[in-house]
Amino acid sequence: MERIVTTAIVGTGQIQLQEASTGTPVDALAAQLVGEQERKLLLTAGAWSIYRRAGYCARANIDGFNPVQALSGKDIGSRSHPGEKVHTPNPNESSEDALAPCSPRATHLLSMLLLQHQYKPLLPEALARMQQAQLRIPHALLPLVLTHSTQDKNARAPLLPVLGKRGQWLSRFNPAWFWVTDSLKDAEDLQLDTAKIIWQEGTSEQRRALFQRLRAAEPARARAWLMDVWPQEKATNKGNFLATLNINLSAEDEPFLEQALGDRSSSVRGTAAELLANITTSALSQRMRARAETLLNYTHGTLTVTPPHTLELAWQKDGIVVEPPKHVGERAFWLGQVLAKVPPQHWAQLFGVSPAQLIAAAKENEWEATLIAGWLHATTLYKQQQWAQALWERWLQQSSDTPPPFDTSLATQLLSMLPQQDIENAILQLTPNAAGWSPALTALPCAWSHQFGERYLQLLREYIRSSQAHSNQYYHWVQSVNLAAIALSPSNFDLALIPWELPASPAWYGKLCKEAITTLTTLIEMRKRII
Repeated sequence: MERIVTTAIVGTGQIQLQEASTGTPVDALAAQLVGEQERKLLLTAGAWSIYRRAGYCARANIDGFNPVQALSGKDIGSRSHPGEKVHTPNPNESSEDALAPCSPRATHLLSMLLLQHQYKPLLPEALARMQQAQLRIPHALLPLVLTHSTQDKNARAPLLPVLGKRGQWLSRFNPAWFWVTDSLKDAEDLQLDTAKIIWQEGTSEQRRALFQRLRAAEPARARAWLMDVWPQEKATNKGNFLATLNINLSAEDEPFLEQALGDRSSSVRGTAAELLANITTSALSQRMRARAETLLNYTHGTLTVTPPHTLELAWQKDGIVVEPPKHVGERAFWLGQVLAKVPPQHWAQLFGVSPAQLIAAAKENEWEATLIAGWLHATTLYKQQQWAQALWERWLQQSSDTPPPFDTSLATQLLSMLPQQDIENAILQLTPNAAGWSPALTALPCAWSHQFGERYLQLLREYIRSSQAHSNQYYHWVQSVNLAAIALSPSNFDLALIPWELPASPAWYGKLCKEAITTLTTLIEMRKRII
């Protein structure tokens, strides 16, 4: 290959193509080429590349193989080519497994979950039940389940406890499966030298995963590493690493975050400002509260709002963006950004009123949309359940508003902050045909209570057979069936499997309902088999 490269650099006019021989059967193939010398050279190089790839043998000898170095690109393993001796992996090198393999019937079910697309959503439940039964994945399915979990990150956590010693051993032979070794390592197992290699030379994903682990184990060291490379990092990497500082965020991070406020990237400045706002003792947090208090006043049930007329340079340095999006006024944009960085409970304490009272007072104000948007952002940033509940109740009143204070997706975010029982009660406050009923189900954990599942099935049956079943809400209801099939409690299975009364007309709607109910019952039958 070196001769081919040399010929390409110097030029075929200076070096005869015959001198670029490879010493392999590729030379005989190249000798048959006709035409210009440049064309022959390029075709020879391509043939040589394919020849090498076809003769490549993966590193199979586990001795001396270091997955961490492999991740960093330092040691992917020796490459062998045709004629070289290759060591084959020895499964006996994997230690004895304390977990028993699952039965042949369970193995067959796992195969169906992995190979048939419609059943894949049920895999996490199957793996969780395997863990409860102290069973492991059978050896024959290990490559399949490792490949699936590499593609679907949600399947990784339930897989690890049932992977077994053989699965852990096997994962070291495929770089795509190295996440297994990385996930199983405890934080204290981080080897400083190899970790530094990954940090300095790894891919963006590898560095981000390492940084998250290091931040969870040693927050100060992680911050120091980030500070060392900060000037050379791209804006995208800066933003990702900076957001990771939310893990074990403390006042010790404030000096570095204050430095990040001066970054050229607006997204980096915004992330730094949010993190500083989350450190309640930080100087930025105190500055934002002082500014916000000049913008809002509550007296005798009346909320007075005075948005800024100009944006001071000091505000801009604290992450307040100057230019608003289209169709948004400057004053409203600046006001909303300040409110978003003030803990919402601050207002209840300052004015001595409940969140519900403040939200009700905002309804009478011309700046309501901006106030709600700012409080919404602050509620999600500071995880304030009392405010989430109050804002959800405000959203329930939106049917009489034009335009509504905020959309269904934001309402769903609020619900996800509440305890499960509160989420279920909140969803059931909606009328069955309300636009937000089905989307709000996504805020629930995938394990509904018996009472909620029973009510859902009752409402679904009523909706399907109602005369208005083919209204504009049909899509959301039909889509909710996919979630219900996974989330329903086993105690609801018999109720779900009672024959359904499906509409005959219009024909397209009857077909849609039939497909949805078939999906529901098929998945529930499979869940019964898994259990």
